[in-house]
Amino acid sequence: MAATTSTLILNIGDSVSRNVVVKENGVAINITGGSIKIAIKRTATELDDDAIFYDDSLESASDITITDAANGLAFWSTADEDTVDWPEGTFIWQARYIDSAGVVSSTKTGKCILGVNIIDDE
Repeated sequence: MAATTSTLILNIGDSVSRNVVVKENGVAINITGGSIKIAIKRTATELDDDAIFYDDSLESASDITITDAANGLAFWSTADEDTVDWPEGTFIWQARYIDSAGVVSSTKTGKCILGVNIIDDE
């Protein structure tokens, strides 16, 4: 599965709510039994444990939920209080799908811009 590139723009202190669609050649694929991992990192060589954000849909308290495996759909939801301490800047991100046989495919990758909110909501 070829990787596609996109820019992810998020505001620090806001919740993250994103649909994830796993595709091959532009067509959604069945992801039953597989997992999705998402990471936001400072560098490509940074360890997952040191990432700004790292999650795996197989973890019990994951922010990633596979919602319709037959149609390749998942949902990424991170609460606003979990993004408050993210650093401001431009980083890299990747969403990766691993099938039930352990075959790893990068589905999306690119730069991630983490910005600050400039409007006071109080």
